[in-house]
Amino acid sequence: MTTRTLEQRISDLEDLSAIEQLRHRYWLALMDKKVDELLDCFAEDARLEYGFGIVLEGKAAIDEFFQGLLKAPDLIRQVPRGANRQITLIDPETAKGRWLVEVVVVRESQEKGTRIGVQYFEDYRKVAGHWRIATMKNDYLSFESVELKDGP
Repeated sequence: MTTRTLEQRISDLEDLSAIEQLRHRYWLALMDKKVDELLDCFAEDARLEYGFGIVLEGKAAIDEFFQGLLKAPDLIRQVPRGANRQITLIDPETAKGRWLVEVVVVRESQEKGTRIGVQYFEDYRKVAGHWRIATMKNDYLSFESVELKDGP
């Protein structure tokens, strides 16, 4: 068994916290429809398997997709809530993660919102000292209508 130094253990905790913050920045950018901030969460050569046969390779493709999704005229807001994170540091430059997420989507064209249950499987890479999403795969678990009077 390898004994890790206090400095190594602190570094691990800092990396775990930085990856959590990355995920939170992604969700807030999604909610606020800030595509540039959302894109900053990804590595240049990122791969996103969004679901429904949508596979995006590289930041340019991810940008085009989210510009269309988040700038849709009838989209009022997407409200993501993530929990049950599992992050495994592979080495000082790479990590894996899994998150359970609930997203409520509110559109002007719909009387009810849609609550989506999804889990994200992700690979992270440290780029120039900052953690970025290298791959993301969405696995949809559930879809349900929600009354908007109850709030997202």
